[in-house]
Amino acid sequence: VGLKQVKKEWKEKDKIIFMSISKDINRDTWLKSVASGKYTEPDNINLYTEGKGTNHPLILHYGFTASPRMLIIDPNGKLISTNPPNPVNPTDKKHFMQLLEQSMQ
Repeated sequence: VGLKQVKKEWKEKDKIIFMSISKDINRDTWLKSVASGKYTEPDNINLYTEGKGTNHPLILHYGFTASPRMLIIDPNGKLISTNPPNPVNPTDKKHFMQLLEQSMQ
């Protein structure tokens, strides 16, 4: 619920991309997951690791070890936060929004 509100607010600013990266090895499993909407949303960029799973360069570069995982990465690829707060309550949402603002500076 909280992330949907953040996405709505930031979509209007047109400065942020929400991306979902699947570690599924089987492409059909990934496609079903995307279609279900359980782990992603239609307006996200949904990436498939081409069957490489945890061995995909993006997964290795950012050190993903668990799923789901939120990261905040600035437009230059610099990692701002590896464990941002889940914006489900006002305090965490405020901190999350501050991290997003920081990523745009």
